[in-house]
Amino acid sequence: MWRVPIADSETPFALLARTFFAELFASESVASEIQLHRVFVWVFAFLLLPGFFLLVQVFPAYQIAGVVAVAHHRPAQIEAQLNQILLLIVTYSMVTTGIVALFVWDHLNIERRDAMVLGALPLTSLTIVGAKLTALAALLLGGSLVVNLVTAIPFAFTTTLGGWLTLVRHVAACLVANVAAATFVFAALVAIRGAVMLFARERLANILGALLQFGFVVALLCFLIVLLDYGLRPSASAFFVDGAGASVPTAWFVGLFEWLLGVTRPSVDALATRAVLGTSIAGAGAVLVSIAGLRRHMQRALASAGRRGPVPTARMTRLLARTLAGRRPAARATAEFLLLTVARSRPHQALVGVNLAVGVAMIAAVLSSHAHTLASLVHPRTATFWAPLLLAWWAMIGLRAAFFVPAQLPASWVFRSHAPEPERGYWAATRAALAALTLPPIAGLTLVLLVPLVGWPLAAWHLLIVCAATLLLVEVVALTIDFVPFTRAYQAGHARLKTRWWLYVLGPFAFAYVPVRIELHLIGHWVALLEMAAWLLAGAAVLEYVGRRRAHRWTIGEPDDRTDGSSALTVLDLAMPAGMAPTG
Repeated sequence: MWRVPIADSETPFALLARTFFAELFASESVASEIQLHRVFVWVFAFLLLPGFFLLVQVFPAYQIAGVVAVAHHRPAQIEAQLNQILLLIVTYSMVTTGIVALFVWDHLNIERRDAMVLGALPLTSLTIVGAKLTALAALLLGGSLVVNLVTAIPFAFTTTLGGWLTLVRHVAACLVANVAAATFVFAALVAIRGAVMLFARERLANILGALLQFGFVVALLCFLIVLLDYGLRPSASAFFVDGAGASVPTAWFVGLFEWLLGVTRPSVDALATRAVLGTSIAGAGAVLVSIAGLRRHMQRALASAGRRGPVPTARMTRLLARTLAGRRPAARATAEFLLLTVARSRPHQALVGVNLAVGVAMIAAVLSSHAHTLASLVHPRTATFWAPLLLAWWAMIGLRAAFFVPAQLPASWVFRSHAPEPERGYWAATRAALAALTLPPIAGLTLVLLVPLVGWPLAAWHLLIVCAATLLLVEVVALTIDFVPFTRAYQAGHARLKTRWWLYVLGPFAFAYVPVRIELHLIGHWVALLEMAAWLLAGAAVLEYVGRRRAHRWTIGEPDDRTDGSSALTVLDLAMPAGMAPTG
């Protein structure tokens, strides 16, 4: 049993805050805490890459532009370049902090299990909420300082023209502005999630939570792409600092940086005021919502847990999965199990949502760079035709990743005890679940997106190609799985990003771009388009035959032999010291 002892000088508040902080780095979806810690290390390493990009690409360019501006006596050009770099740095801080907050989205507020345990202890509401907010603040400061130090120190060395005092002042101003921007985003996410859990019913709150998580990931990625595009243009600083973009939160913290350096200009004072007010309101909202929501969470902790989770899987999806799974009872039962697990499990939905967000961000980036007006999208173009295929690719990548993450791993003994082995129905169920989860939404998206733009005939032809290509992709992904999803302990490094990163880079190009280019070349030749769809379906049929031949290799997950204590109970030794009475 894993115990968290209380030291002689440690108060219940400090112990609870330390436990809440450790909970941020814990998950039931992995078999080892060491694996989860490695995931966090890789996430932070990935978030640091844009900072190194700024060091290599932006700062040297600023030095060259500064030399040219000084030689031609153009101080305004130096200020414009400085504002551009500040926009990039502040955006980088806000985006990375938002991604960190979304990574621990389910732990931003008091959970049902925490409320059930803590509600019976001699702790006040202020102690519980204060400990939770302290843990979140530690995560915020730790993550934002690590990320911002990478850019703040080189930024100060690059842009400072004075002595050491001026250098320290630039570093301090940059850190304060970036940490304030990170605090604004983090507190806003905490307040939004807390408000949803407070005012909505639990089922609706879970649905809105999944949608908000997906929406924020898409917004942050698109925000980064669009702002980087504007930030590298000469007119970007004037637009964001003095023009219509002054209402964008990023510009507020650029103004805060200039105000901290002593710049006296009405627009700078206004932006700094907005930054301070916005951060204060977001922080106060997070605190108030957390306090008000604790009682609500305590009440829900006593309610029945049977209503927890999102709405059940749609009937059409379940019917399609049962039809594709075949007549075998084991196949139909396994397909139902897979669909219900995806519908109920927030961690698995998050994996799919993050991958879909990457696809949406790629589509937004392409549309922003190639489609200047709505009229340009009316004609058949790669930028619009490849969107459904690109989303199908990333949805399939997300579902495959989710299938490798267990759900309630200790309960998998039911499969090991009662499920027949070997059984071809497991492969059929996995293939059916993949098809049922991707085909209906992708088909509907294709019609909704293309019918208003290119009309029914072209949309129907493209729908045929999209469905055929998606079925082919389903068969390919099904061949990469040889066990019942959600029933086997997570194997670290199964994605093999170090050696197979090129598949994730070239995959969207091969699956989405190439077929669309061929289709656009064949538009007007309807027989050729039918032949293209037939070839895709023939490829899917061949892979299905291979999958049926290999289905006898499928196995039930091995028993989970955890040795690191991650499956044991966590005990909070909150016994009151002698002479101390309960506070409420």
